Amino acid sequence: MKKIMMLILIVAMQLCLFGCDSNSMQSKVMKKEFYYNDFQFEYVIDDYVDISTISVKTTYEDGSVVYTKLDRKNVSGLDNVTSTLGVKKLTLKYEDLIDNINIFVYYPNEYLYKEDYRSQFHYSKDTGWINDPNGLVYNAATGEYHLYYQDGPRMGSDPNNFWSSRSWGHAVSTDLIHWEQDPNLVIYPEPDGFGDIWSGCCVVDYENTSGLFDESIDPRERIVAIYSVTRPQQQFCMAYSLDGGYTFEKYENNPVIDNSTAQYGGGFRDCKAFWYEEENCWLMVTAGESGLRLFSSTNLIDWEFNSFVTDKDGNIIGYECPMLFPLAVDGDENNIKYVVSDGGTYYYIGSLIKNDENKIRFLVESEKLHFNGGSKHYATMNWTLDTDRIIFTSWIQDYYMESNSKDTPYRMWEGLMSIPYEATLKTNPAGNVQLYVNPISEFDILKGEEYFNFEDFDVDYDSQNIISDVKDKTFEIIIDCNYDDYGTNSKFGFNVRKGDGQYITIYFDIENSCLVVDQRKTSVASYIDSIPIVVPKDKRITMRIIVDVSAIDVIINDGEKAISTIYFINQDNEEMEFFEQNCNVHINSMTVTHLNSIYHKNGR
Repeated sequence: MKKIMMLILIVAMQLCLFGCDSNSMQSKVMKKEFYYNDFQFEYVIDDYVDISTISVKTTYEDGSVVYTKLDRKNVSGLDNVTSTLGVKKLTLKYEDLIDNINIFVYYPNEYLYKEDYRSQFHYSKDTGWINDPNGLVYNAATGEYHLYYQDGPRMGSDPNNFWSSRSWGHAVSTDLIHWEQDPNLVIYPEPDGFGDIWSGCCVVDYENTSGLFDESIDPRERIVAIYSVTRPQQQFCMAYSLDGGYTFEKYENNPVIDNSTAQYGGGFRDCKAFWYEEENCWLMVTAGESGLRLFSSTNLIDWEFNSFVTDKDGNIIGYECPMLFPLAVDGDENNIKYVVSDGGTYYYIGSLIKNDENKIRFLVESEKLHFNGGSKHYATMNWTLDTDRIIFTSWIQDYYMESNSKDTPYRMWEGLMSIPYEATLKTNPAGNVQLYVNPISEFDILKGEEYFNFEDFDVDYDSQNIISDVKDKTFEIIIDCNYDDYGTNSKFGFNVRKGDGQYITIYFDIENSCLVVDQRKTSVASYIDSIPIVVPKDKRITMRIIVDVSAIDVIINDGEKAISTIYFINQDNEEMEFFEQNCNVHINSMTVTHLNSIYHKNGR
C-alpha cells in the first residue's frame, strides 16, 4: 500500500518549557494535556499514524513540566485511517485524555506527479493552489525562463476560501517545457501595509532606467517586477532582483502607482509592461473594474496616465489580466500591429498613436475577437523575451472553486498552466487579420512512440473505427482532411479517453462551422466548449488534439482557433475512436503519437 504523509494542523500553543527535576513527581498535578510538536510531518504507514511526535504534557503545581511519550497500546482513534487525501478529523484518546485533532493527508515526494488526475505536461505546483501566471520573463544571461504565478495556501487548509492569501510562486525552465519548482515564494506579503501580492509582470531593465542596479549586475539579468497589492486599495508596487530572478527586493518607496484614495477606482490591478521604442519609454497596460488604462514611464518608478483603451464605439474595455504586444501581419515587418487582450478571453487588433493631448492611446482597428474557446482558459500572459516571439501561457481553471466541486476528485493541487503557445498575426480565409496560436515548436520534444500513421484514406458513415487498436492517456492526434456533408447535424471527430461509458468528444460541427469539445460524458463536468471558424473553400480541416491526464488542447486549421480546458474521467480509460456523422471524410494524413511526461521517463 502507498505510504501517505500527514501533517497535523494544530494552532500553536503558548508554552512555558521547563526541565524535569526530581521534585516533579512529588508535586501535585495541575494539568494534563496532549502536546503536539507544531507543524511536524506525520507518516501514515499501513493505515496507522506515527505518533512519535505526540506527547502528554503534565504541568505540576510547582510549575515544572514533564513530557511523556505515548504508549501506542493505550492510544485509540488513530487506526483505520484511509488513504484518501485531505483533512481528516480524528478523536485521540489516551487514558483519561480526549482530544479532537485535524490531520492533513497528502502524498510523500516519491508519489508526486504520479497521482491520479495529475497532468503530465501541463505544469502544476506539487501541492496547493495556483492561478494567474505572473511576471513571465527570460534571463538571456543564464538561458532560463521564469514562470511566476499566483500561489495559494495548501489545499484543504481552508477549502472554502480560495483567495485567503496570495504570493508569487516560481518555477524555472531552460526549454519552456520541463519546469523545476522553486520551493521559495519570491514576492510575498509582509507587514508593510500593502496586503496580498496579486498579479503583475516583469521586464528586463537593460539600460538601468530605474537606477536600481550597479555595473556588477549583467544588463540581461536586471529583472524588475511590477505587481498589484490589495491595501489600502488595489494599487501597484515594484520589486527588483539582484540574482537574475530568484529573489526580489521590494522598492523602498512603494507604491509606484498610488491608488490609496481610489482615484483609479476600487478595482485597479494586473498589468503588462514593455519598452516602447517609438516613444523611448516604458508602456504599461493595467486592468480593473473601471477598464484597461495605458501608463508610460521613463524609469519604471514614475508613471503617467495616458488613456483608457476603448472599442470602436468609444466604450472602455477590459477587466483583468491584460496583454499588449506588437506582431507583424503575415510576417511583414513593415506592417506591425498591436494586440490588446483582456484575460485571454478576447482581444482587439490596432495601432498605438498619439491623441490630441500628445498622450499614447490604442486605436482599435478590429472587432472584438475570441482568443480561446475553452471555458476554463484564463489570465493569459506572454513572456518578456529577447526576441520578437510572442509566447504565452494561461491558467487552466479547476472545478474545485465551483458549485459542483463536491463531485470533483480530491487532489492536493488545484489549477494548471497551459502548454506554452506562440502567437502570430495572419490573414484568415475570409481575408481578415487575426491571431493564430499554436503550441511552441519546443513542445515536439515530448513526442514518443508513433502508434498510427495513415495517408490518403476515405472514411464514410459505414466505416469501422480506424484507431480502435490505439490506447493511451497522454497522446497527440494530428489530422489533415477534407469533407463532404450530407445535410443536417453533420460532423466528424474523435472520442478520446473512452471506457465504462465515459469519454470526451472533440469534433468539427460542419453545419455550424464550429470546433467543439464536449465533456458531458465525463465523470464530473457537463461543459460544451465551442468556437466558430472560417471554413476554407476546399473544405479542408486540420486538427491537432493534445490529450493530457486531466487537460486537453485542441487546435484547428493551423492555429486559427483553439480550445484548452481541464477534465476528469475514469483514470483507467485509454480507448479512442474516430467517427463521422452524415458526411464523408477524406483523410490526407493522420498520426497518433504518445506524449512523454515532463516529470517521469516516457510518462508510462
